[in-house]
Order: sequence, then C-alpha cells, then structure tokens
Amino acid sequence: QELTRVPASQRAFRMVHEIMVPVGQLRLLDPRESLWVAFRRMAESGMSQLPVVERGRLVGVVTRERIVELVQVRMKHGGLVSRLWLPRLRGSRMGTGW
Repeated sequence: QELTRVPASQRAFRMVHEIMVPVGQLRLLDPRESLWVAFRRMAESGMSQLPVVERGRLVGVVTRERIVELVQVRMKHGGLVSRLWLPRLRGSRMGTGW
C-alpha cells in the first residue's frame, strides 16, 4: 500500500526504508488469535497483512487475501462460516478460530 503512494516513475529509485512500516506501528497477531481478530485489526489499521509473533519471534504473516480465500472455500464446501465470525459469549478473544 505504501508503494502505491510513490509515483510509478520513481519506484525503481526508492529504498525499502522509505516505504516500510516501522515495527512500532505494526499491529501484531498471536498465532492463537482467531481470523476474525486478524481481519478486524487489518481493517482498523488499513493494512492488508499482519505479522504473527510468538514469544517475541516472527512466525508468519497473515494476509487479507488468504482470509478471504479461506472463507470462500468454506462457503463453497458448506462450512459454517457464520459461526466462526461470531464473538464468543465469554472471554476476551473474538470468534472461535479456524
């Protein structure tokens, strides 16, 4: 997203540090959080992908595109997508995870 703000004619001359999102501004995910939490954080932050961190170590990246693909597959195969997107009645986390 940051790269799209740079004119196409100047992109070849930009350095990574000029378009990156600083670590302090990233919204992080824990691997045990639901995809609903991930999707909501992406919407709130305007990011299309978020790092997954466990015990201070990067263990992966979740993208909005992959979440949408999973929802589409589950819908196609008759999965109960709506149940997965509903908040739990108890606890602080949203959804039941996938």
